[in-house]
Amino acid sequence: NIIHFAIFIFNQGDSSADFTGKRWLLENLEDYPYIDYSIFEAEGTEPLSKKRLSPLSDAGIFALQIITGRGCPYKCTYCSNSTLMDYYGGARRFLRKYAAESAVKNIMKLSQRFKPQFVEFMDETFVLDKKWIEEFCRLFKTEVGLPFVIMSRIDSIDDHIASLLAEGGAKLVFFGLESGDEEFRIKYLNRRMSNKTIIEGARILKNHGIMIVTFNMFGMPFETKENLRKTFDLNTAIEPDAEVPYVYKIIPGTQL
Repeated sequence: NIIHFAIFIFNQGDSSADFTGKRWLLENLEDYPYIDYSIFEAEGTEPLSKKRLSPLSDAGIFALQIITGRGCPYKCTYCSNSTLMDYYGGARRFLRKYAAESAVKNIMKLSQRFKPQFVEFMDETFVLDKKWIEEFCRLFKTEVGLPFVIMSRIDSIDDHIASLLAEGGAKLVFFGLESGDEEFRIKYLNRRMSNKTIIEGARILKNHGIMIVTFNMFGMPFETKENLRKTFDLNTAIEPDAEVPYVYKIIPGTQL
């Protein structure tokens, strides 16, 4: 869907700009209702708990996929976010987050109504603001008390953050490794983190009892067999609980 949307906005030119010349987007998330799972509850005869709502459903776990914010501040060359960020006026405007108290309140209502076993946060970069994480994890543990899954940049993880996540109920962290070749990753993907940083972040999460899953990308421009070997080697060094492979797909307007 995001690929289709990216193509759509490029075809629109400036037609989505308002009279001030500012392209419209939902700037204050609290101005609109939160995720409405009742529309899925109403489909068919199966209860929501029996429908496939997330990958955890395949393991027989009833999880709700929800968000605490929108947008990503990083400019990876292969990702639509970098283009969308520029289109909407930069990271300050494109990156939006619910206040921690508001996010927990919304999640609490959903959990009370649907009684999920797990929460799967779909924010592309859940860990951005340490103060927000401190408040959110404290409130989430008290008010919701469910185990949860997040996606994060591994270079955002330190011992303090990992301890907050574990204490709040985090059981699993997905993160993008993409390429195990440090030079390739920086030069072509604009992911400026060292292999040492990746290995250390993974170790910290494991030390706090949090499982890890790596995202890995193949079939990229300029890729060689040596790049692939280094991706396998880095995964071997990390020893993730699972690895997810993706084949590179071209998104119009992105740098790569």
